[in-house]
Parts: sequence; structure tokens; C-alpha cells
Amino acid sequence: MELEYIIRAFLALAFVAGLIGITAFLFKKYALQKGMASNAMSKQLTIKEQLYLDAKRRLLLVKNGEKEILILLSPNSETVIANYSAAQKHAKPATKSTTKPR
Repeated sequence: MELEYIIRAFLALAFVAGLIGITAFLFKKYALQKGMASNAMSKQLTIKEQLYLDAKRRLLLVKNGEKEILILLSPNSETVIANYSAAQKHAKPATKSTTKPR
């Protein structure tokens, strides 16, 4: 009798795990068809670099298409520090004329 309960418990567990797996598969299949792609499928938005300033704050360099955005994240706020475009990134920096003292 005890063996029967153990077998029933494992079968019930397998049935529930199967239902969860089927539901996840169907959701993933239909969500991708309707344009609700996951982050793994989207190549438009990526985190290029991440720098931890301390235990609670970090800087992120996020690329969105041709733009790059520098963001400061903290537990209470998010602050956009700078926006860069592809044209600004490849432009040559202005050079100062240097003259040697006589």
C-alpha cells in the first residue's frame, strides 16, 4: 500500500511538471509570434559595459540601435548621465593648439 502512494506521488509530480513545460513552450511560441520577443531574442538593446562604483551604485553603458546611453543606477534612482550617437562617437575630438613657451 505504501509503494502505491509513492508511485502516485511521483506520477502527480511528473504530470504537474509536464503541464508547466507545455505551458512554457506554448507561451514562448505564441509570444514570439505576436512580437513580444524576450531580451535574448532582441539585438536592438544591449548592455555594452557595466562598472560597479560601490555596493549599491553602478554605471551602465547601454546601446540602443545607433545610440549609446550612460546611466547611473542606485537603489532609489536612475540617472541618465550622457547620450552618445554614432556620429559623435566617430567624430575626432577638438585639439587645442599647443605653443611651447620661450
